[in-house]
Amino acid sequence: MRPTPLIVSTKMNMPVPEPIDFAAPLGTRRLMVSDNPETLDEQSMPESRVTLWHDIVQRADFEPVMHRIFAWHLNRTGKTLTLGVTLENCSPLNRLFVTDLRRIVAFSAGDCLAAGRRLADRFMSGNWTFLPSFKTVEAGQRTCIDAWHVRHGELIGFLYEFTVWKHGLGDTRYVIRTVAAVDGAGELSRIAKPPLAPSGTHPRGSWPFADVLAQTRVYTTGETMSQSLSNGTSDRVFTASMSVDPVHALNNVGHFGARIRVCVPIYNDSGRNRSVRLILNPRGGVYAGTVSMNRISSANRIIRNTPVLRPQGVNAAVLGVWNVMPGLTPLCFDIMHAGASSLPLAVYVDTLA
Repeated sequence: MRPTPLIVSTKMNMPVPEPIDFAAPLGTRRLMVSDNPETLDEQSMPESRVTLWHDIVQRADFEPVMHRIFAWHLNRTGKTLTLGVTLENCSPLNRLFVTDLRRIVAFSAGDCLAAGRRLADRFMSGNWTFLPSFKTVEAGQRTCIDAWHVRHGELIGFLYEFTVWKHGLGDTRYVIRTVAAVDGAGELSRIAKPPLAPSGTHPRGSWPFADVLAQTRVYTTGETMSQSLSNGTSDRVFTASMSVDPVHALNNVGHFGARIRVCVPIYNDSGRNRSVRLILNPRGGVYAGTVSMNRISSANRIIRNTPVLRPQGVNAAVLGVWNVMPGLTPLCFDIMHAGASSLPLAVYVDTLA
């Protein structure tokens, strides 16, 4: 695979951003985030076979259900773990079919941000590994969708997408789990326990949407504007209260596992074309992500990775300069944050002379 080009970066004096004006759920694909406990050790994983997190689906219609799973776990147990995704069909009547199964997996024994960048890059580039596209789960049965061996000291991050179809009468009822077992502790599909107790503030939850629409206030040419994404206040859409099992979920403030569609309305009141520049600026610490720009059609998308950005170092990734005609013009791009990034991330806009 050819490496995705980097966005041009530099060091600039940047203003303190405002929270972004507006954010809302986008799409109907479900998102399951399994990032807590992030570190699996003797304290957080007291048993040899455990459930890390789950998504519970119950509905009465016949519509297929699309899923995305983001997982991020570090093995500190002193042993090799088998970690995977399972599906339990809780219906006594219906058969389930799993189709369109694809994955992106990254391992790291030290540089966790590199693993996060790999996931974001491959997701935004559409560079998935496709698996056998048809699995059947009979009524009352459980199956392992996929599994990996994770050595001690190794981090695994993964994204899975698939679709679940019902065949038969009665409600659709099933549970998707991320599970882990010490090698030799038996098949993953046998694990049907409640999730482990959370440890710290890393996110976990399951939501009926997987992506986010974020919009800044209207920018008028000639001024400067900076508004922050994934700020924990104005764009908190993946909240524990909106998740499956809200008592045991934690807020996904950083929007991990989600594609964020960012729209910046530009108002050019000058009567002539103006050059407007968009810049990404980290506000919480070390940051990396992948951006998709010029989303007119899939044929002309431009995919770019940010370099590793630091608030006190190289802190500005220049997305580009746009020639904006008089009137109102929306500039939009998609972004996925790399796992292990620190947030929030500011979108800075200015007008060049």
